[in-house]
Amino acid sequence: MLFKELQKKDFVVYDNLILKNYQNTISNTLLDPYFPWYLINSRSDDLNNFYSTKKTTSTQKNVLEYVKFVHEFYRENSHKTSSVSTHSKIVDQLIQQILENLNLNSLEILRAKSNLQTSNVNVDNKNISTPHIDTKNKHIVGIYYVNNSDGDTTIFKNKKILTKIQPKKGRLLFFKGDLKHSAGYPIKNQIRVVINMNFKIDQQLKHGKRSL
Repeated sequence: MLFKELQKKDFVVYDNLILKNYQNTISNTLLDPYFPWYLINSRSDDLNNFYSTKKTTSTQKNVLEYVKFVHEFYRENSHKTSSVSTHSKIVDQLIQQILENLNLNSLEILRAKSNLQTSNVNVDNKNISTPHIDTKNKHIVGIYYVNNSDGDTTIFKNKKILTKIQPKKGRLLFFKGDLKHSAGYPIKNQIRVVINMNFKIDQQLKHGKRSL
């Protein structure tokens, strides 16, 4: 179902594919004050800079240094993907529900992490994370939205906005991995939390078969 959809279009959105009680388990776990988050430096870019032919630098208009919080579940290494968190079961159970509800045999995970962004008065709705591709390996991106928030996910195609997806608790977004994408920053809401997953594409997967 999922792979057939992505053969016909660039992205697919599912609301409430994940059971409500597990949606709550995920949000309660990740938003628990004792859940381990790791601070990293990031950069808020101006959307207009993406369309510029000049290389983006910190001196360009509205480019701001920013911090966000990350928790890594699975890391992509040179030869294999390995769990790097004692909380990886969160992703395992999420994937299991995706498999069951989309009638898939399995999904081969390349990498998975959760991102938490906080509200910042210095940014506006034109500020986005730098548009990027997650990994050079052929893949599908899956984004699970942990909470209701502003800060849309923007997907680009040929340097044009293909779509903007608003974060909504329980929503799943899948799209082709060769499309650049970026995250908006929450302004009205205090935090924006997602689980970002990359799934391997191979010949078997293209025909609806694969392995976790």
